[in-house]
Amino acid sequence: GRLRAPAHGVRGAGGRGGAGGGARRRARPAWARPVWSALGRRAPRVDGRLEVEGLEAEVLVRRDRWGIPHVDAASDADAWFALGFCQGQDRSFQLEVQLRAVRGTLAELLGAEALPVDRLTRRLGLRDVATAQLAASDDAARTAIEAFARGANAGRTVGSSGRPHELVLLRRRPSALEPADVAATGPFVSFLLGANWDLQLARMRTLVLDGLAALQAVEPPAPTAQPGQQGPAPRVGQGRGRPAPGDDRPSGGAVPGGLDALGEELALARRLLGGGADAGSNAWAVAGTRTRTGRPLLAADPHLAPTVPVLWYLAHLRTPGWELAGASIVGGPAVPVGFNGHGAFGLTNAYSDTSELVLEDLHPDGRRVRRAGGWAACEARTEVIAVRGAAPVEEDVLVTPAGPVLTPVLDGEERALALRATWLEAGPVRAPVERARSWEDFRAAHESWPSAGLNVVWADASGRIGWQLVGRHPRRRGGAPRLPVPGWEDSGTWAQPRLGLDELPHGLGSSWGFVRSANQAPEGTHPPGVDWADGWRAHRLAEALGDRADWDLDTTAALQLDQLSTAWSAARDAVLALPGVDPAAAAALERLRWWDGVVSEGSAAAALWQLFLAELAVRLLRARAPRSWGWAASRAPLALGGGGFARRRVSWLVGLLVDGGDPVVSAATAALAAAERRLGAGTEPRWGHLRPLTLRHVLGGSPLRRALELGPLPLGGDGTTVAQAMPPLLAPAADPSVVPSLRLVVDVGRWDDNRVSLPGGQSGNPASPHYDDLLEAWRLGDGVPIAWSRAAVAAATRAELTLVPAVPAVPAVPAASEGSARRLRGARLLRGGG
Repeated sequence: GRLRAPAHGVRGAGGRGGAGGGARRRARPAWARPVWSALGRRAPRVDGRLEVEGLEAEVLVRRDRWGIPHVDAASDADAWFALGFCQGQDRSFQLEVQLRAVRGTLAELLGAEALPVDRLTRRLGLRDVATAQLAASDDAARTAIEAFARGANAGRTVGSSGRPHELVLLRRRPSALEPADVAATGPFVSFLLGANWDLQLARMRTLVLDGLAALQAVEPPAPTAQPGQQGPAPRVGQGRGRPAPGDDRPSGGAVPGGLDALGEELALARRLLGGGADAGSNAWAVAGTRTRTGRPLLAADPHLAPTVPVLWYLAHLRTPGWELAGASIVGGPAVPVGFNGHGAFGLTNAYSDTSELVLEDLHPDGRRVRRAGGWAACEARTEVIAVRGAAPVEEDVLVTPAGPVLTPVLDGEERALALRATWLEAGPVRAPVERARSWEDFRAAHESWPSAGLNVVWADASGRIGWQLVGRHPRRRGGAPRLPVPGWEDSGTWAQPRLGLDELPHGLGSSWGFVRSANQAPEGTHPPGVDWADGWRAHRLAEALGDRADWDLDTTAALQLDQLSTAWSAARDAVLALPGVDPAAAAALERLRWWDGVVSEGSAAAALWQLFLAELAVRLLRARAPRSWGWAASRAPLALGGGGFARRRVSWLVGLLVDGGDPVVSAATAALAAAERRLGAGTEPRWGHLRPLTLRHVLGGSPLRRALELGPLPLGGDGTTVAQAMPPLLAPAADPSVVPSLRLVVDVGRWDDNRVSLPGGQSGNPASPHYDDLLEAWRLGDGVPIAWSRAAVAAATRAELTLVPAVPAVPAVPAASEGSARRLRGARLLRGGG
């Protein structure tokens, strides 16, 4: 459990260019924990014996000093029950928010502020989707989900003392988690990740307001893959990257209203629940030929919005048939980032083609949509949404043959946008990676996984490393669309059967001695998608991983904290060649001339670079899309300056700088001067002080906000660095859009040698010491081990709880039968019931 400073062999890991060390930084005010304790003591039961309903046999749950549970169970169902139990103990309010979000009852808890989320999830019909997916799953998956739900409910009630503090403040009781709520976690997370449909919406907005030429002028370049799935170096010199719309442009008539409302709904959902279109991730595996020990190494750091608590919950499960440790998703029986005694695995968001927007032409009756052969019937219903402190609200829901309508259906509306997505279809809801013994097993576990597209990375004890694009992908006759598809012209581009694993990009081994995924375009003749992230992080990882053959846990953890910007390396010559006539521009050029490109928290040049990019983006977007740029800037999740396009916006700007010429040079010179003046006006010009990190809580608007949030803390990195900390491009001083929500490094085959950290801790209870006790390890790029071997688990144990199956209640004895009463009393004694 001792914190170890990572080695400084990678630039940005420490010293002058890194996050630094020193004393622990206070993440919350000193009065925060006593305030919560004064509101009531809620603590999980972690010692002794406890009877619970829903178990098949006794389960042992041991906790280490960080609150990480180690579960020994006699069956699969009991193992998943125990995971749900522990999550229910530690993340009760988070589970409440999630189950209400998928049900569309969040406004009943939080008030009118959450109403847009309920409207959105009611239109999506996530609970109906989950019910269908649960029915399509096999017995093992249903057993795991049902057991998890039972365990979560037990952990939230008998496993803990009192209600969560947030529910006490809101004067609400916990809701019972149902299997459909658990099954809905997959499609809900897929929806929050966005993938490609949100970019179709942003393009459509620009097309409507400013026209095709404007859309072509502001579209970032589309990344392409290089052979070997080592990903592209980012494309520069092609900054005017334009879509070739062709038939992509929606034809005929007006565009539906409600686009702004949809953007606001999605923004709120992502803010409250921690998803985001910017969500990315890093994951890589290094072969034994490049490690100090000769064993493979695996590293993973998924990127999500900075929230507390995070979406991940650490755990270690052991049954007679399998063993599994790592990061589970709160709300479900899955450990998608971790290790199982045979292999280690991580994942990244693929941004692949699993969804699209469909432009629907509505009949005047509001219940039919146009198709090539006439009018097709839709499912229409009205749902009532309860709102805390206000009258209930009715929401009209319409489901077309393509999928649920996302834009509000209003009287007189002629057009609407429907969402078609593979993850809204019926299909199995689990990938049983716990039983994977080999690369082939691991791939097979994801054969029918109906999530948004993911890249999964594997390394096993036999020395093999590999990666695979997974998720259900449509079989198209043409490429993935860049704009909404007209439903009345749909000619079967969303064809069955779905693409199989062998048809999706994948690879086993690498002549380079490593594989890695950083959301870049995968190699493939026809990779399913167009909206990949640019290659800055992927390029830097390839550069660093290929530079040495002595990787170990220390240096791998250091690489996760790398803050070197390859974007600056690509743009440097072009920026330094800008005219410095304005004194402020000349001062900015002098500051940047000596910058090493490390986006460290203590660097003033890094702060200047971010301000310059923001100023340049505003000038260029305003000039090229004068009507839509403001919407793009203010509606961040669907914006050209934020959200999905932010994944490639820096490539767009760097490409324009490299291309040069007026008016780009004039705009860049003015942006330099403006950035220098803005930087010089502040008392703390360093990057980590200009843009600190605050981890936000779902109740961030409450009077106790400061007692719930973690931070602000100085933070280095940006959206182009391995240490992901993407700022909103047009608001660089705002909180990062995404940060690493988890860091894991594993010495494959020597399973006790692993490090893991969260930006916070295991507990969602603000009065618990485990609310933030992993934050410092996360901030420093370090971690704590999840004990694996029996000896290591025994040594790490600080508390031990045995869960015992509850004895069924004995029915009351009829007064007329004293003999029966004696027999029943004897039965109680035999069962240990007293």
